[in-house]
Amino acid sequence: MNRTSRRFGITSLCFILSSCGGNDETDAAPAPVALPTEAVETPAAKKTNNPLASQQQLIRDAKGIQGILDKDAEEKKKALEKAN
Repeated sequence: MNRTSRRFGITSLCFILSSCGGNDETDAAPAPVALPTEAVETPAAKKTNNPLASQQQLIRDAKGIQGILDKDAEEKKKALEKAN
């Protein structure tokens, strides 16, 4: 009895996990995304520990991430409009 219920539980869990995979449009061909570039640090730059430069790098990274999120939101909005 215990072995049967364990097999049923594992099978059910696998089925639930496989059904949460998403739709075919996003799985078929994900669009390439340009990642924010990291500044190449020289040994002298590592020693100075410039807080302004690190804040500027964080801002550039945040802008890159926001661009990715905006692009994804536009694609989802277009998909919803197409579905309706």
